[in-house]
Parts: sequence; structure tokens; C-alpha cells
Amino acid sequence: MNTLRYALRFLLRARTYTLINLLGLAFSLACCIILLRYIHRELTVDTHCVDREKVYAVQVSVSGGAYWGSYAAYRNDSVLIAPELIETKCSFVPLENDFLVSEGHRYRCDALATDSTFFQLFSYPLIQGEKNLTDPSSVVLTQSYAREVFGSDNPVGKTITYSNGQEYVVKGVIGLPTNKTWLNFDLLLANTSSNRWEKMPLDLYRFVPGADMNKLNQVGKHPRSLNPHYPSDTRVYTFRFVPLKECYFSKLEIREQSPIYVWGDWGQLQIFMGICALLLVTGLLNFINLYMIFMLKRTHEYGIRRVFGAGRGAVFAQIFAENFLLSALAVLLAWVCIELTRVPVSRFFGFDSLIQLSMGICPWCYLYSCR
Repeated sequence: MNTLRYALRFLLRARTYTLINLLGLAFSLACCIILLRYIHRELTVDTHCVDREKVYAVQVSVSGGAYWGSYAAYRNDSVLIAPELIETKCSFVPLENDFLVSEGHRYRCDALATDSTFFQLFSYPLIQGEKNLTDPSSVVLTQSYAREVFGSDNPVGKTITYSNGQEYVVKGVIGLPTNKTWLNFDLLLANTSSNRWEKMPLDLYRFVPGADMNKLNQVGKHPRSLNPHYPSDTRVYTFRFVPLKECYFSKLEIREQSPIYVWGDWGQLQIFMGICALLLVTGLLNFINLYMIFMLKRTHEYGIRRVFGAGRGAVFAQIFAENFLLSALAVLLAWVCIELTRVPVSRFFGFDSLIQLSMGICPWCYLYSCR
């Protein structure tokens, strides 16, 4: 107890040293933690996928251009991949910058036309109703979009009219996952063969355990004619299967700019990692350097304590107590800085779910407070 009292007395006596060292270490830790949150969020994109490392997208290359699509989009390769190797296949059509009509009002939306296999690959929290797209006229809304269109009313069972003139019945409302997602949409439409969206579908595959992906990608490397029935068309295409976890950093556009897809920059993320490491090292070196200077100035004090019977253990205990108190105060101050800047930082980095949590809003509830 006396050791802590002596340590606290020294820190209060050397106020300038304490303040400089405390602020330097605290701000260094706060910046590092904020950057680590961002880095962690970038590295955990699509972790709501049931098996992110074993779900594959199809990268198609045509005449030097690459994009995400379907390896059988041109109906020439439907038998190249043995069906028994495919455990789950999910196709979806991105419908960006579209609209729907509800009760005479028109609302802009970004939609995916797909089927219930989408929920076999991705886990979304169910807010209301059911996650089911087996009915050709069913639609599932996201929580935020349901609030935008229907306000505080229960949207399940209500009817909307999509831009193609077809009426859809709201089957359920889903919440957003806590992690960042590559695909961002407002609603999921039931996709049927009768719907012609005039857009190329994108395929996601989950293969059976033991499937040789290298062999499958070797099959896709063989160039194939884009239009085999038109000899004058000399364009060829190849394809390869890419794990879903790599799609976010691929920078591949879907033919054109689309608000549905979010792209990451691996080079930029590495720069942030380096900055984070430099901030931490700088803060620690500054902390150690300042304390070493003060230790040199206190050699006379330590000598007097040794004369009056203080052993090496007592001197070490005081040094340890001083550093422990200073470090604990720095961590506390860093935590305060993080909490005070949580909302603006979350908005800057796009941590929407973290903003809700910081404001006391439960993301698992829809339109109502937790009871």
C-alpha cells in the first residue's frame, strides 16, 4: 500500500512529466484501437457467410476484361462441372438503381432477384415474418428499407409493385449482419424463369468437401468461343472460381458502377496496418524514453532510499507501481477518447451497426425498443 502511495505522490509531484507521458500514450493507444477496429472490419467482410472459404464466385474474363458472372452464362459450359461436385448453387441478378411503388408512392431501391438458396449461404438475422422466397410473388425487405417504406407499420403481408409491373407480397424482414458485406441491397425478390431482367446473373457455389478447385480452375483456363455459332465473332472467354473472401479486394466491376457492390483496397489496408504499428511503437518509445530520463534525474533519491535500508525489491516495486498507474490511466483515457468519438468515427468508417449500439438501439428489434 505504501508503494502505491509513494508512486501516486511522485506522479502528482511531477505533473508536467505525468501529463505529457499520459497524453502521449493515451492518444497513441486510442488511435491504434480505432485503426484496429477498421482493419478488423475490413478483414472480416462477409463473415456472415455460412462457409466463406468454401463458397466461390465465378470470375469471367472476356477479351481482356474481367467481371463477376456465371461460368454457364453463354450456355456452352453447362456440363463442364460435374453436378455431384456442387453442394449448393445460388444465382442472383443485381437490380441496382431500380424502384418500387407502395400505396401510390415511389421508392428507389437496390434489389437482388434470387431464391431461398441465398439464405443457405448467408446468415441474416430474422426480424419479422420468414426468410422464404419459394413463392414467385414473395419479397424480403431489410430492416432499414422496411422502415423507410412502411414507417412504423408491420410490413409483413403488405403488397408492393415492382418496376416490372409485378406485385410482390412481403414475406419477412431481415436485419443487417454486424460485419461488413460485399453485397448491399434493400430487398430480395423471388426470381423465377418467367422473369426477364435482361441482366446477367451472378453465381455462387459451395462445393462438396474434397472437391479439387485447382482442377476445376484448370478446366476454366481453356479459352472458349463466346459465340460458337457465329464464326466471325473471334472473342473468347475463360473463367475461374474465386473464394468469396477474396471478392471484396478484387476491385472487379460488374460491367458498370453499381451501388450494390462494395470494394476494398488491400494496398490501402496495408498502409493502415503500418500506420497502426508505427503509432503504437512511437507511443511506447516515447513513454519509455521519458521515464528513463526521469530515472536518471532520480538517482540521488534512489541512493538515499538504499542508505535507509530499501532493498532492490522495494525500489523495483516503486518503479513498477509508477508505470502501472501511468499505464492504467493511459488506457482509461484512451477508452474515454474512443467512447467520445465513437459516433463520428463510426460514421466516417461506415460502422452503422456500431452507431446503433452506441446510441442504445438494439439491432435485433424492429421498430420497437427492447423489452
